[in-house]
Amino acid sequence: MKKSILENLKEEFPHHTLALLSSFVYILVGFALYRKDMLAFSFLFLVFLTSLFYHSHPENIFFRIGDWLASFSFIFYIINIVYLYKYSFNIFSVLAFFCLIFWIISEVAYHNKFNKIFNISHTLWHILSALTVFIIIFSIH
Repeated sequence: MKKSILENLKEEFPHHTLALLSSFVYILVGFALYRKDMLAFSFLFLVFLTSLFYHSHPENIFFRIGDWLASFSFIFYIINIVYLYKYSFNIFSVLAFFCLIFWIISEVAYHNKFNKIFNISHTLWHILSALTVFIIIFSIH
């Protein structure tokens, strides 16, 4: 009997399963912001796709690079939004700080093969970064 992609992923890369599923938070936030900021929606859709591809095939370096490029491009867009709209730097700083902490933990865990820590911290990175984008975009428009 043929296994599904998710079943294969659980066997080959169990530490990416939760991170793969948490990628869907980006598209959910994107749809919530669709009428507020079309460019943010487009970036969130791109981040969702690249994250989905990467976490489905974590051994593929091109998917990893694509995920990083999409993510960093979107981060620069959000920083620009914060600057242009003079969004409260204190709130943004706190949200960005916690996002950065979870991202650093997930990267260290990934490179040191701490798979369970990676799975949890990267999932929290997905959720918190999407929530941060939602709060920023929703509050300025």
